[in-house]
Amino acid sequence: MWPNWTVQQLKQHYILIFSRMLLEKSSAEGLLFSVMLSDQALTLRHGQTPLAISFRTKGRIPLESWTHLVLQVHDRHVSLFLDGLEEDGTPFDTQILSTRLSDSSGDGAAMWVGLSSKGSNQFIGWMQDFRFYPATLANREIMEVYSGVLPKIHAQPECRCPQTHPRVHPLVERYCIPSGVEDTTNDRVLRLNLNAHPLSYMNDQDMGTSWISKIMSTQELDEGVTITVDLANGQYQVFYVIVQFGGLLPETVLIQRRKVDPTDLDGDHRTEQPWLDWQYMARNCSVFQMQNNGPLLKSDSVNCMQLPK
Repeated sequence: MWPNWTVQQLKQHYILIFSRMLLEKSSAEGLLFSVMLSDQALTLRHGQTPLAISFRTKGRIPLESWTHLVLQVHDRHVSLFLDGLEEDGTPFDTQILSTRLSDSSGDGAAMWVGLSSKGSNQFIGWMQDFRFYPATLANREIMEVYSGVLPKIHAQPECRCPQTHPRVHPLVERYCIPSGVEDTTNDRVLRLNLNAHPLSYMNDQDMGTSWISKIMSTQELDEGVTITVDLANGQYQVFYVIVQFGGLLPETVLIQRRKVDPTDLDGDHRTEQPWLDWQYMARNCSVFQMQNNGPLLKSDSVNCMQLPK
């Protein structure tokens, strides 16, 4: 279940004392769940012998001001979001129910918004944009509903977190974690397929990921392969490059780099700079007219590393 709505409480003296009904759903057997709000707390009650949890919201839902409010429910975890995500990307608060919340769409089940099934506890204020989802949305999707913009992440942003782990890990974006847990938790699931190796893995600041090319045919390998990486999304100071071969080693490898000065512009385009040799590798470096594992005499010297035969 994932309800969200925008509310504004009016300045009435009894609002400060009594909770008022935002939402109630009941069946012929009795209460399924209800959500009540005061200036002190938001309370979720559920079950025919009502169980309740409260989120202390004092100071976060001001009177005569619109507040976007979301309850995210999955299994026994309930998270409250106020005006999107907190600064650290988490919900306002997360609590655990003693038993799972039950729902019903059968005959006799009905939902009331703004008052109870008995017509009491009418909400004093305004509501708009009420939505109720039968499936739990992830934290990024909650922020998208609030702001209209899905928060950006570096690798495969279209791949979303599952209901069980709705939060993108703040340090390792390929993982998702539950709401209300520490960032160091081991309870995490992959957001991307285990066998996925997209190009964005090349510069995602995660040493545990890598980009992998397609499987090359024998003819393609015999003709040679040129891989050009355009670091177009930023300025990088590259200290080393890791090249891992998934099959037989090639006869020769040449790594080059090309510097681009962002201040050196020719109209709307940067001036082309020549490719500079950075590292040679070969089974026998004589093919480059170089010695095997030659010395590096200067800071900008380039040698040829001999590949194992």
